[in-house]
Amino acid sequence: MSENFQMPKPPAQEIEPVSGDKISEYIERAKAGESVDSFGDIPESWRAAIDDGLSVEQNFENDEDITPEMVSENQSGHEQNEIEVFDLVSVEDRQGLLDWPASYELAKIAHNNGIDLSKLSREQYVDYAIANDLRINDAQLRTASWERTGTSPAEIIEHRKKVREAIPEKTRKEFDIFCFRMKELAGKGDRSFQEDLRVRQGTKDSDSWLYFGINENIHKNKSETHKGYLTLENLNNFSPKQFVLFMEALRDAGYNGGVKIFQDLEAQGAILNDQIVMHGSTYEDVTIANNVADQFFGDELAEIGRGKDEIINGKSKSYSQILSDKIQQEVNQKAV
Repeated sequence: MSENFQMPKPPAQEIEPVSGDKISEYIERAKAGESVDSFGDIPESWRAAIDDGLSVEQNFENDEDITPEMVSENQSGHEQNEIEVFDLVSVEDRQGLLDWPASYELAKIAHNNGIDLSKLSREQYVDYAIANDLRINDAQLRTASWERTGTSPAEIIEHRKKVREAIPEKTRKEFDIFCFRMKELAGKGDRSFQEDLRVRQGTKDSDSWLYFGINENIHKNKSETHKGYLTLENLNNFSPKQFVLFMEALRDAGYNGGVKIFQDLEAQGAILNDQIVMHGSTYEDVTIANNVADQFFGDELAEIGRGKDEIINGKSKSYSQILSDKIQQEVNQKAV
């Protein structure tokens, strides 16, 4: 790491971490009818984690309730799936499945056909959903690729718990402190922490991302934004120091644009498909960024992708939303 960069010092009062057990308790209490507001002044990252846990289950309110027995049956997850053949709904009934129910059915189809959805690129996953007449949406495109293989809400919830529990305490605390210091720096007049590296002002008021600028800014009011996406193989060995070193490598390679990373490692980073996103000033800048990422992270990367946010019919659309719209349109056309 450059000698000019000083790792942020811990705040005077330690940031309250996101506790997996506490979040699980809050999710159960919310399911029982309590308002999240009644939990008091909890951090926004906790609220996001609670909403995330509820969203998985609420999309399956027509399914059987999740019981401890169901979770126990899914604890061996993919090992059980290796010898299990799933019963599938009819092709006609697939038309009525949306969002997570569609994702579960697609996972069953893929399992029966011996296809590992977690190994597909985002675009291949989209094409596979279209080929099987299932309307997954941008929620499934943005979540961790292993969640594509989940065939029930219990399976996903249990696996999320294991992923979060596996994160070392030291690693989580490093990211908590880094997030705190970057949000604090974002509120100052000089937001630079190295030459041509700065935290963006929008970070101060964001509840989900830390935004950084590298070299020249992205041109504003563009009809499209070129983006590069990085999915890490294992977040347990990732650190703020490594992330800053990566930004230094981007700067030194002549990359112009922005980079964003999750704010909360446990509640957000662990279940995202793309933990690091580059917003290039041009298409060529994203090419530079992805090449640097490939060399910098090597085997630590699970996937490198690229995409483009656009303004369509006067509305700003993210790349995942554009792909989601493509799925809906093409499946609808096949149904006519």
